[in-house]
Amino acid sequence: MPQCGFSNNVVQILNALAVPFETFDVLSDAEIRNGIKSDLLEAIAQDFRIPLDLSELKDLISSPLDFAGLARQQCEAIVTKILDITTDQVIAAKYLPSTIR
Repeated sequence: MPQCGFSNNVVQILNALAVPFETFDVLSDAEIRNGIKSDLLEAIAQDFRIPLDLSELKDLISSPLDFAGLARQQCEAIVTKILDITTDQVIAAKYLPSTIR
């Protein structure tokens, strides 16, 4: 099953339309995975709208939390809110989600 949301949606559409297809987990093959990452970075570096060269892009992805902005604080705020709700709402605290298909 695809790990990417977009790929998963495509698989669901193809299944709904009964279109035969095969899948391959690119994340299981290091050579392909690294090739995709490299090709993508090269394509991004060539995009005139992004003022970064290939080495600057590689530096950015080497430590992604450095350019995550407020994401960490936003996640902490969400976790705090969830803890507040589950503390106040006993029924909510017992909720167990089902498997997503």
